[in-house]
Amino acid sequence: MTKSIRFLQLLVLLSSQQMAQVPSVPVSNSSAAPSATNVMQEHRPVQSLSYSGILVRLGDPEQPTVQLLGSRYAVAAVDSNKYKLKPDVTAYLISKKNPDELVGVITFHSGKLAKAYRDWTPADPSAYSLVLAIKGAVEAIKNDGSCTLDTSSIQEPNYTNQGSSLICGSKYIEISGVESSRLSNKILVSIYEWLTDFSQD
Repeated sequence: MTKSIRFLQLLVLLSSQQMAQVPSVPVSNSSAAPSATNVMQEHRPVQSLSYSGILVRLGDPEQPTVQLLGSRYAVAAVDSNKYKLKPDVTAYLISKKNPDELVGVITFHSGKLAKAYRDWTPADPSAYSLVLAIKGAVEAIKNDGSCTLDTSSIQEPNYTNQGSSLICGSKYIEISGVESSRLSNKILVSIYEWLTDFSQD
């Protein structure tokens, strides 16, 4: 299954809040692990997310960011009505020149970047490829300050979502597995690197 199809299936299946939700109860190997909110208060570097060297940051203006990414990728607007985005929210799919090769998604709130993610999910479903993808995602976030570990489990009539997150300030890695009869392959495994403004969630 191509990344763009997999993402759109997941977008239809889950609301935007559920897809980007960071679990509220942190789990850590420390007995006094700080919450994600406290981590952001204690450590606030200017964090960015890289699309092959093109850096995006929270608050970046919409049109210049879209144009910059468009110099290297195919950038397509998400249908706001179809996916029930709020009136002041716009989102774009970022893909390689072949639109089936999804790289990530950027979301703007009132013309300012509020959320971005990079898709690290390997096209090859083998366990080894999954390990390499997780390693790449961790390397992208490991220098972003103090981090906490989180786990989540969402059970709904039509799907089950099991996940783990590594939260580092305004960035986090989300590793999730979704099982649903509504999905063509029944199971989706995803590895996402997120840059997000938690106040917009």
